Amino acid sequence: MWSTGEHIDAGINGTYINELGQVIDNGTDNYEYIILIPISFVSDSSDTLVKGRKVLGNNVSASIQGRRAYARDGADADGSAYNAEDFDSEYFTVKDYDAAGWSGVPGCIDDPDCAAHNEPVNKGSATSQPGQSSPARYFHAATAMPGPI
Repeated sequence: MWSTGEHIDAGINGTYINELGQVIDNGTDNYEYIILIPISFVSDSSDTLVKGRKVLGNNVSASIQGRRAYARDGADADGSAYNAEDFDSEYFTVKDYDAAGWSGVPGCIDDPDCAAHNEPVNKGSATSQPGQSSPARYFHAATAMPGPI
């Protein structure tokens, strides 16, 4: 079973680091940005909405139970603390994976000096800019369904 983060990773244009620390290149035939819609519950409580929002950054080198592993980056694209309250008045969150943020270094499970041997990889594609050369398309992360805008 895939998590929302894995659906998003597989659906975006460009590159990302997977949970094994490998660089994956999805090319440019996927989605330019992601719209998150909280449909798994119904609530008028913004506290519930905030708790339902998960970080969706790149996978970065981490230590899990004392072993080298990769975990979802806990920061926003600009490196600041993740803000789960980042949604509009209709409770939508838009994430644009334009390779401008969520930097991670691949290959750290096998190589403890990975940062010295591997270039950082930002999540997404520098050519992914909504509303420009290609028709804007979005990926509805909650249901894993694509749609045009």
